[in-house]
Amino acid sequence: MPKIGWAGLVPALDRASIVPLYRQLHEHLREAILAGTLPEATRRPPERTMALELGVNRRTVVRADRERVSDGLIEQRVVSGSRVISRPRVG
Repeated sequence: MPKIGWAGLVPALDRASIVPLYRQLHEHLREAILAGTLPEATRRPPERTMALELGVNRRTVVRADRERVSDGLIEQRVVSGSRVISRPRVG
């Protein structure tokens, strides 16, 4: 299976939008997870790496992660990082 870059799935974030950057990031990645573009157990790169790739502050990535954890789309572990979980809870 080819490696899929999480940051590569996100179109340019619209800095002029009234929608916060973290929310735009969350929505783009949420759609990719639900569509299966990011399959189960796909690991997210480190926060700093992803922030650099996207050209955003690391806190933007952290806040978007919190949204996806809350939605039941990813899990976070101290040692292994964040990854897509097997059965997303949508609601």
